[in-house]
Amino acid sequence: MEQKPPDDNQHEPEIVLQAPETPASPANAEPALPVVYIAEEIVAQMRRHTRSDTSREVAGVLLGEVNPERNTVIVHAAIAAQHTEASRGNVTFTHDTWAQINSEKDSKYPDLSMVGWYHSHPDFGVFLSSYDTFIHRNFFGARWQIAYVLDPVRGDEGCFVWEGEELIRVPDIKLYMDMSAREQTQSEADSEVDGQPIPFTAAADQRRRSSRLGTGEKWALGLVTVLIAMTLMLQIYTVGAIQQVRTELGVVRSELSALPLQLADMSPPTVPRPDSSAPDLAAPAPPLQPEAQVKASDANNTEMLLCDRYQVLPGDTLSGISRQFYGTPEKVDLIAEINGFSRDTELQVGSILLIPRLPDTAAQPDSTPELKR
Repeated sequence: MEQKPPDDNQHEPEIVLQAPETPASPANAEPALPVVYIAEEIVAQMRRHTRSDTSREVAGVLLGEVNPERNTVIVHAAIAAQHTEASRGNVTFTHDTWAQINSEKDSKYPDLSMVGWYHSHPDFGVFLSSYDTFIHRNFFGARWQIAYVLDPVRGDEGCFVWEGEELIRVPDIKLYMDMSAREQTQSEADSEVDGQPIPFTAAADQRRRSSRLGTGEKWALGLVTVLIAMTLMLQIYTVGAIQQVRTELGVVRSELSALPLQLADMSPPTVPRPDSSAPDLAAPAPPLQPEAQVKASDANNTEMLLCDRYQVLPGDTLSGISRQFYGTPEKVDLIAEINGFSRDTELQVGSILLIPRLPDTAAQPDSTPELKR
């Protein structure tokens, strides 16, 4: 970040940063690196800001609390710098920028201190250039003030703190917290065990976080809850399906057990006896007997007549049979009377008719026409 020094006609708003007095340490003791805590929402806010424009550097300031006794810096808020003059390699806070930052800090975060700044290095890595170091040394020179650098193109970011006279990148100490944990974190930092203060370190914070779910843990817990609910629903559905199958099998079993009784109650079908008068076409025709004796009666006398047997063929009529046997169709009534039906009765194919021999033909049997089968 490039910072223009004010000229004679310009007066940059003065920002007074008063760090709490730190206890005296041995002359040869090297101060420990501060433990930096940044709210998860603030990290997400800085990422969104730096990704909004990767053609030039963007910047902002970090607000929070400092506890020198615990050697901790807690970042609770960030203010994106506006009205800056920036290029791909530097960014300048103008007087309008400082006015906007001070106004927003006084209105939204009056109780927070300026604990550092952040800016982007689009697509050229996470480091502090010599000019960045100059800016930090002159404007953020307190031992507890930090510099946060983000490369939105490469997806890298890092936090730099003072170690003696050098700014170094903090590895594996940076922790993220929810804004809602601010008071809890500070109260843990101020708590005591056996009269001795608990150091506000990464390990202590890990112990605290083990009893409080973070965003990722909440997502994991939610996923596990959904999976358990789906498993229970599947089991309920499976049990219901099994119960339905059992019910259907019970119905089928009941129907099968009742089937023998139903079969026993069923009477065999009645087969009508064949009509003895109807010809059995499937059975072979009985042999024709050339002669039969029948008794012919009238009002005055009774006599025995000799008859021939004739099997009715398709197309036969009484008149045709009369003509065949007697040479005339006038004997239709005689044939009908001997066989017990009227002359208008329709002949059944295969039935046997008795053809009486007249007295003049009975004496000459050889003249009887050949019987048809």
